[in-house]
Amino acid sequence: MAAIIFALLFLVGAGLIAVGVMLLRRKQDWLAVGMGVVSMIVGSSWLVAMVVAISARIDPFPLLGTVVLTGIGVAAFTFWVIMLAECLAREEANSLDKLTWVIVLIGTNIVGALLYFFVRRIHQGNT
Repeated sequence: MAAIIFALLFLVGAGLIAVGVMLLRRKQDWLAVGMGVVSMIVGSSWLVAMVVAISARIDPFPLLGTVVLTGIGVAAFTFWVIMLAECLAREEANSLDKLTWVIVLIGTNIVGALLYFFVRRIHQGNT
């Protein structure tokens, strides 16, 4: 039973790397590229944690929990940086919208990034 669990956990790490490679192929979209890099880093860290746990004969779940939480934090930070960069690049230079969105993004971090993504980025993509 333990061997099946370890095999499934290895497949999760390999799957994260594969998703990262697929996202990296979308070179026009900075969000996809950034999340692809994060996915590959988390997948590689996941596999390293599994190898360490197996070689040290310890329970892998505390290590994997740390990898998952760190990955979520890195993904959120990457998403925030990409949304801030897109705001600076896409909004008009002399626009009050640009200043407002930059203040919102810096002041509210991930919440502001999510707001910008759903309110502005998707709307700008449809027009």
